[in-house]
Amino acid sequence: MRRAELCDLDLDSVSADGNELRVRGKGDKERIVPLPTETQRVLAEYIALRGDEPGPLILNRAANRLGHTSLRRIFARLLTRAGLAEEGFTLHSMRHSYATMLVQAGVDLGTIRDLLGHSDISVTSIYLHSDLRSKRTAVERLPILGGGGEADE
Repeated sequence: MRRAELCDLDLDSVSADGNELRVRGKGDKERIVPLPTETQRVLAEYIALRGDEPGPLILNRAANRLGHTSLRRIFARLLTRAGLAEEGFTLHSMRHSYATMLVQAGVDLGTIRDLLGHSDISVTSIYLHSDLRSKRTAVERLPILGGGGEADE
């Protein structure tokens, strides 16, 4: 999810059962993003603390919508607490990692495009890059290249 999309979520963006978000992306296009079970649990705990008053989902200390700059600062503090402040992580790099992990898990490019909110699959392909592990897995699937099969005689 993009930083702006996260900040723009409202309480009613969360489905009644809490297992998905309705996200308004670029070009005012809406998409549904399913949430992993652990994220659902954490979100439910947050909403219980936040209260069920309509309005922005993520609130700042003044009970107003959390802004992009504040989100970036919070993320930086979390990185510092985790000892990762010098690793170069950004909110966007987390989005990139999400896309990369989906690719490595074998999720098709069309589904990744939909989850990321891209209008064109060519934009999604920017997130694709081969790592050594993926290359090794790919060649090991082919018996003749991986050494697990026999060549024609």
